[in-house]
Amino acid sequence: MLHRRMISTVMVLTVALFTAGCGGGASDAPTMHRVSGVVKYKAAPVPNISVAFIPVGGAGLVAEGTTDSEGNFVLLTNSAEGAKA
Repeated sequence: MLHRRMISTVMVLTVALFTAGCGGGASDAPTMHRVSGVVKYKAAPVPNISVAFIPVGGAGLVAEGTTDSEGNFVLLTNSAEGAKA
C-alpha cells in the first residue's frame, strides 16, 4: 500500500513539475531547481526509500534521492543538486 501511494505521489509531482515544459535549443543548459521534502506515512517519517522525478514520457533527465532517517530527501540530477523544470 505504501509503495502504491509513493508511486502515485511521485507521478503527480512529476506531472506537475514538467507540465510547464521547457524551451531553448539543445545547447542550452537546463535550469535546475532545488527540490527537497519529507516523506511520511501515517504521520511517521519513512527512512531509506528512493524518491524520483521521472519526466512524462520517460525522455529527459531523472532527478532522484533517498530519504534519511527522518524521511528528508534532496533530489539530485547527474550527481548535482536539483531537478530540471
